[in-house]
Amino acid sequence: MHGHAAARVLFLSLVAALISTGCTRKVYEIQLKPDGKSIERTLSVWSETTSTDKKISPLPEWELRHFRQYYNSDNDRLEGDKHVFSGRFEGEMPQDVGGAGSYTYFGSPLGSTSLYSERFRGEDDLQASMAKRNQAVDKIIALLLHWARNELPDLETRQRIEVFLDQDLRRDLKNLSAYCWTHAMLSDLDEQEVGKRLAARVAQYLAERDYVRWQEVPRLLRVFSSEDPEQFAGLLHETVIRKLGIPEGESLAILADAERLANSLRKSFRETEIYRTELARYQEEHPADDEGDSSEEFDPLGLLAGFALEATLPKSSSGWTVVDVNLECGTEPFGTNGTWDEESKSVSWKDSIDDANIPVLSFAAWSQPDVENQERLFGSTVLSGEELAKYVFWYRGLNESEREQWDEFFSDVTPDDDWQERLDQFEFPEADQLAEFARRLLSEALTKTKTE
Repeated sequence: MHGHAAARVLFLSLVAALISTGCTRKVYEIQLKPDGKSIERTLSVWSETTSTDKKISPLPEWELRHFRQYYNSDNDRLEGDKHVFSGRFEGEMPQDVGGAGSYTYFGSPLGSTSLYSERFRGEDDLQASMAKRNQAVDKIIALLLHWARNELPDLETRQRIEVFLDQDLRRDLKNLSAYCWTHAMLSDLDEQEVGKRLAARVAQYLAERDYVRWQEVPRLLRVFSSEDPEQFAGLLHETVIRKLGIPEGESLAILADAERLANSLRKSFRETEIYRTELARYQEEHPADDEGDSSEEFDPLGLLAGFALEATLPKSSSGWTVVDVNLECGTEPFGTNGTWDEESKSVSWKDSIDDANIPVLSFAAWSQPDVENQERLFGSTVLSGEELAKYVFWYRGLNESEREQWDEFFSDVTPDDDWQERLDQFEFPEADQLAEFARRLLSEALTKTKTE
């Protein structure tokens, strides 16, 4: 069997053996209540283990300090297992979860239009996004090369694996990363269908390059669904021995011993600059208390899984970190990528934000008619939704003098007036065509109302 194919099996089985179970899921729940120019924001945060759904709050001190940069600490509280923060904001949204956002309110005598848009984490610079993914792949390769050079005694086997890691695997992981990046960018359109296509493409890619064989799928699924690391190690050992076509010996015995393999990897990774850099970052984010050393909590094996997720994970797949947003806008948005609920008069979003590269975006645009004023002027509500938004944006684009003239035009009208005639007669003295947009918009709305 070609050494490259054997090395592919070695690597994939090795990574599978390192994936832990019972992962922790972090949930960020955001409730938004607009009130004119400001918006009330309530953030609830908690963690839970995916295997038992057991809450493991409250939050550590370093994370509390982060959230209190944006919220008055007098307002945060514990509600069961959730830590709750609340505040009122105008314009820019707080970077509490990470990212950037805004709430903007536009008023007019006929009603208002509001815009909410928020990016949660991620990177909008697409070139930088792909560069970060590729850097994560390069770190995986560097860690595995360091381990192979120090642990595998057989020269021929080690050299074959080194060539494979440095060339084939590096290229293939970057290609898979690009597939996943494309999936993450398109998943808002039809996540289920896009996910199926991604799975099919990835499976075909791996099969063509002899990473997996279709007839081995039942065995692989059984092992991958197991929580027993010895089963992973057993599959690893059996596969490598069979694929290399060599007798079982001490040089590869480490592959059959899950505990020995894990200890070997930990020892190897601790010798690298990558580990020291990541440890320093972890210690900065998780300061040790007086009784312990935070380095004891940092498992070197987590580097492989972390970099693999950073490089290849589609943003909506794992749900290990979730943002759940609910916006009580009171009226159905005329533009949104969220889900509208008629009963609660709110729009909601729920998405994974595990991927550090692909931003999660929530946006909504809605209009609230001034029913009382429109009925006074027209006898009914004639502008709402997107048509009202068009009017509001036009109105807000007027300068102070023009706005005064337009407001004066509306000051003495009633539903009984001949609106078409009055609209045709109005002109701004210094801008002949400026009123044309509003004239056409109101004329069409009034005509539509009469025919209904």
